Amino acid sequence: MRLPAPTSAALAVICLACGSGATSPSSGPTASDEQLTSRLTTTHFRILADRAAPATLQAIADSLEAAYPRMTADLGTGDLPVVTASVWQDQASFYNAMRQNTGQVFTGATGYVTGPQGIALLVNSVVAGGASHEFAHVVSIAVNRTIPNNPRWLWETVALYENRDFVDPTTLSFIQAGRYPTIAALDSDYNVSRQVYQVGYVLGEFIVARWGQDGLVRLIRLNGDIPGALGVATAELESGWRAFLHEKYGLPG
Repeated sequence: MRLPAPTSAALAVICLACGSGATSPSSGPTASDEQLTSRLTTTHFRILADRAAPATLQAIADSLEAAYPRMTADLGTGDLPVVTASVWQDQASFYNAMRQNTGQVFTGATGYVTGPQGIALLVNSVVAGGASHEFAHVVSIAVNRTIPNNPRWLWETVALYENRDFVDPTTLSFIQAGRYPTIAALDSDYNVSRQVYQVGYVLGEFIVARWGQDGLVRLIRLNGDIPGALGVATAELESGWRAFLHEKYGLPG
């Protein structure tokens, strides 16, 4: 799922993986809920909406189409089936639909993956970028249907890296103090730690710099099995990442 600006967190989950942090309100769909219909079709996407402005839908479509060739090439999927983006303008309608789709409501979320060819979005100031982040998850699923949140650190790292959701690590106090999170810490439940959203891009950057895009794809295929995919122990990946951040960004080694 994606959280509203200004937070940079973006937790996207396929609906069957929804879990902690959710509530299950008793209210169901109402007569005032948006009724989504097909509003825009592009080469690779179908956009469903009701009250969202045409300019907003076009911005979402443009962002998705711009991301499509790079992300599918990076992860080696080839062409994908048409992906449906369901777009809500009204927050209550969005949450009611989320409850119908997942059985739960994740308060504060503005985007999530509904399945192998579907994403759901709530309009906000950064919805176009949120759409391409969710699409990165869809591409990961095309590589490995079992990858959603399995493991969580990789699920988000791939999406953050592929969507270029860069957070400057020199602005992070815990990194400046030399408190680099472990892979286990980055894999924590959403309610325990959200550090993966802050450092996922630069972790993906390190993996690609050392093992190439093929290394990232192998990790997805093997559900984050670091020794099996990269040929190193988890501790070696962590120490290499620290050295990479020291060399590239001047952070403590």
